[in-house]
Amino acid sequence: MKYIGQTKLPYGIVMHYSNRHGNIESVFVENDLEKGIINTRQNQIVEAN
Repeated sequence: MKYIGQTKLPYGIVMHYSNRHGNIESVFVENDLEKGIINTRQNQIVEAN
């Protein structure tokens, strides 16, 4: 996967990648400072070609 960039949010960041099919995949990394835990979630966004 090719790294495209990231979006910074107050409660975490979203990292954006392009996969081999040209689709955009985003991974959300949540900062939970109270618990000291980092949670990750992945969502795939399919672009219409």
